[in-house]
Amino acid sequence: MADAALDSERFYLLDTWPGTPFSGADLPTDGFTGTSHNNVTTAAYPVGTKIAVFNTATTGVSGGSTLIYLQCQELQGTTAPFRAKTWVTPNVISKYYQVTNKATSLCDEGAPAAACVGTNGVATAAWSTTTGRFGWFWCGGVAPEVYCTNMGGGYVTVDGVTGPLVLSNLGTTTTTSGGLALTARSTEQSSLTVAVCSTTDA
Repeated sequence: MADAALDSERFYLLDTWPGTPFSGADLPTDGFTGTSHNNVTTAAYPVGTKIAVFNTATTGVSGGSTLIYLQCQELQGTTAPFRAKTWVTPNVISKYYQVTNKATSLCDEGAPAAACVGTNGVATAAWSTTTGRFGWFWCGGVAPEVYCTNMGGGYVTVDGVTGPLVLSNLGTTTTTSGGLALTARSTEQSSLTVAVCSTTDA
């Protein structure tokens, strides 16, 4: 059964996307959720750009975090646009940085995972339902809550997950997450481990 109770402080992501993140790179002037480069029709960064930051313990877990610049290629539907904490994965293997939140994606075929940072600092705000837009996604380390306040709180998953986690078909569609969720590695042995959970979710 789907469950949005896996808190951002209980797990971290394993960066399985190609490329090395820029450490100490110039951060977006209006933040990762700013309107000049996030949820935009023209890419402001080369697609696939990764930036490494350090999340201080003042908000969330203290530690390194990586964000990646991706393009929305397809949606689960117009009622399930990208929002903060929406899980995405490549839609087709030949276009690695074009992503979707559809359950019929490559999530069960060893593809990487990332979570949308939302838009303009509003946790409930959604990206446009027009596909082809570009923006930032959390893809590695602890949740970047200092840089993206949208990223704190519960992430959709499957009840009782702990240890290594993979991205999987949620089995249903939600307006906040689309068709993807984290689940235990033991239930999806063919999938790539994308996260580690230290404590069983509620």
